[in-house]
Amino acid sequence: MSTPKNAPEGPGHRPLFSSEESFGKQEAEGSGLCDETAVAAIAGVPVLTAVKDSLQKP
Repeated sequence: MSTPKNAPEGPGHRPLFSSEESFGKQEAEGSGLCDETAVAAIAGVPVLTAVKDSLQKP
């Protein structure tokens, strides 16, 4: 997860957001960064990611 410079860290603090370089075939199949994305989302951390055109629904 991305943590801005000088952001508080440790127990009781969470990142402001999580960013992923790309949501691709591995994530679509349930592997890759899928678990990390789910953990961030469940913790209430906004997740920003790019999705390949070929994986987007029409």
